[in-house]
Amino acid sequence: MLPAISFFPPAFPSETLNSRVSRYHIMSGNSTQGKTIAELFQQSSLGLSQIVPPHLDVLALRLPGDASENLKSIIHENTLFPLFLPFIGRAELMQSSSADSWYGGMISRMPRRVVGKHGESYLCPDCLREDDDACGLAYWHREHQAPGVTVCWKHKTALISCCPNCSFPFQRLNKLLTAPWLPCRCGYELKNALSLTSTSEFENFYAKFVIDLIDARYAPISPELLIKTYREKIKSKGFSRGSNVRLNDFIASMIGSLGEGFIASVDPAFSAKKTLSWLRFHVIDGVLDMPITRHVLLGMHLFGTAENMMEAVRKQAELMIDASTLSKKTEREQEKPNQLRSEHRKRILLEKKRDSSLTMQGLWKKALRSTEWLFDNDKVWLEKVIMDSQKRLTKLDTRQTEDDARLDESYANLVEQNARRMLELDGKPLQITIGRLLACLPKKIAQCATRREKYPLLFSRIDQYRESSWCFGARRILWTIVLMKQNELAINPGNICMASKVGHQVILKIIEFTRWDCEGMANPRLHIPTELAKAGIGLTWRGPELAGMSEIGGRGYVSHRPERSSKNVDIFGRDIKKKEEADGRLT
Repeated sequence: MLPAISFFPPAFPSETLNSRVSRYHIMSGNSTQGKTIAELFQQSSLGLSQIVPPHLDVLALRLPGDASENLKSIIHENTLFPLFLPFIGRAELMQSSSADSWYGGMISRMPRRVVGKHGESYLCPDCLREDDDACGLAYWHREHQAPGVTVCWKHKTALISCCPNCSFPFQRLNKLLTAPWLPCRCGYELKNALSLTSTSEFENFYAKFVIDLIDARYAPISPELLIKTYREKIKSKGFSRGSNVRLNDFIASMIGSLGEGFIASVDPAFSAKKTLSWLRFHVIDGVLDMPITRHVLLGMHLFGTAENMMEAVRKQAELMIDASTLSKKTEREQEKPNQLRSEHRKRILLEKKRDSSLTMQGLWKKALRSTEWLFDNDKVWLEKVIMDSQKRLTKLDTRQTEDDARLDESYANLVEQNARRMLELDGKPLQITIGRLLACLPKKIAQCATRREKYPLLFSRIDQYRESSWCFGARRILWTIVLMKQNELAINPGNICMASKVGHQVILKIIEFTRWDCEGMANPRLHIPTELAKAGIGLTWRGPELAGMSEIGGRGYVSHRPERSSKNVDIFGRDIKKKEEADGRLT
């Protein structure tokens, strides 16, 4: 049984989830990390470095008390969820009779990880010593793990992410954090680490802004309200041109005030010189398209404190409500002519329903009063109704005949056979695309709305067997692994990327999801479809959940094409390529 009393003591209200799991690992005397994770999460391995780690519902069920309340407590008190909550979209979009469904919906809108923070865990030596004196045991503070935070808000000292003596990192992939409780592998006691006072006022300012957001637990803000608040505040600082915002001028002023060095230490994209549309007020999937670090930078620069920022949001919400009330009043004043327009339109549509071939001349005869009013006040709509009626009369009949039905079934079977054949082919994989599936048919069929209506079974089968980019990438990886083993080449993600032409980040995400042992599975007799099935990958696989996107090549990926150089060589070599062509393995 899980020792819940020692696992969740009230003495540690601000510790991270990784801290609690690691402390249970120490207190239980269990030296096997895998066993500890299995006891808590019923998983063989689990990374706890995400903003909101997965499988928290499993942990909540294993704790005493109500599982729903346990889940809320874990999320709010042990993760960075409260920091992100105000910026991840409308609360009303997640309305549900179940609180668990609401939390699940909000968490699904959060980024899995923040760029530049993966693989790093930070602590403050002063906090470590204070925790040890006050509680008898130090713990990891979640505010130290927030994106962009480099100093302790309380002590104004620089955070460390590795042993000061041997530089061994605290965080490792799928490993529990134990640094505050145990000496480093070199024997160094972290509580003896020297504290370096931060000399940057902005770093301390940023860290304080973050802890205020976490402690206040603000509710979600609609992206439209957040954008309006930002814009109005920027205008009040003089960066406006009429009703528009001079955003580029404001960005230049903001960078000049905060300093490029400080912003680069907070924002990895700015540090990498990716400043095109650095501040953008666009909404994607109900969320303002900006990372959390930029929200904090913008908030501290415009409003000074988190409290001032939320007060500005509240006032702007009141102004928007007043504007909405005024708009409704104006609509009521226009209600009478709109009601008259609606009545005349209904009369015309009724006549068109009785006789679909009715022309303008016929409308003058059948409904003189309504036709006359619409001709004078809504002529565009009236002409559109007549034109749409004529188009429907001249439209070709695309209903499926008996012969079409037989062809539809035959074509669908051909597509399925061709897809299976392409999947089983030896040699370099070819992606199963719509074009290749349609090419196997004896008759050229275009992909359009009329053909989909005429051959519904065919296009349904095409949608079923059309291969996603993620599945194709997984197949290319397996094929490359086998080929590299045959040619006695080193099997690692970098070489796989060069040989398979699959993106390096995509390879890492697929291997992390499937847990493939690349060296161990490099067998010439490897059956690729079987390996894909074992990993739960089908032709329409949309990628791992941790990728945070639906397809390769989306907003999350940027093509990195190296410059041509004499040093860039084909790792397989010309002789190997000729040998493959001779064996018939390349298509």
